[in-house]
Amino acid sequence: MRYVDWWVQAIVGSVCLSACAVKPVRAPAAPVAIAAPKPVPVAVPASVTEPVPVIKRASSRWVPVPWSELPGWDADSLASAWSAWMASCQRAVVPWVTACGEARNLATSADADKRAWMQRRLQAYRVESLQGEAQGLLTAYFEPVFQASRSRSADYPVPIYQ
Repeated sequence: MRYVDWWVQAIVGSVCLSACAVKPVRAPAAPVAIAAPKPVPVAVPASVTEPVPVIKRASSRWVPVPWSELPGWDADSLASAWSAWMASCQRAVVPWVTACGEARNLATSADADKRAWMQRRLQAYRVESLQGEAQGLLTAYFEPVFQASRSRSADYPVPIYQ
């Protein structure tokens, strides 16, 4: 009788333990081949190509200026700015993919090399009011606005949750 009880306990214990087993993870579906986006050139200073236009916004305009107009540009260390630039390159959008790749190659370069690259590849702007007033308050607050859906659809394959 004891021998039978032991087998019953062993079988019941095995069944209980098998209920605790981790389900096998299914292998992910084969990756979908997505064509690499064509790099879009980043704004280049007017000295290299045709003049860069003024960008008009709802309550401001951005006027292209030479880098020499930025106070302290030649003397400031680029360490903080370069760190922020590299952080933004972790999820680079199409127009910035090429520029971010080039910037990563300069990670260990001297500030002078990074500064020269920025002057060649980027454009400095002065933000003015629509009336041309350059004095004002510029904050770092940014709230992105994008089209999304809380439910999956053909237009929005990944829903936004909470």
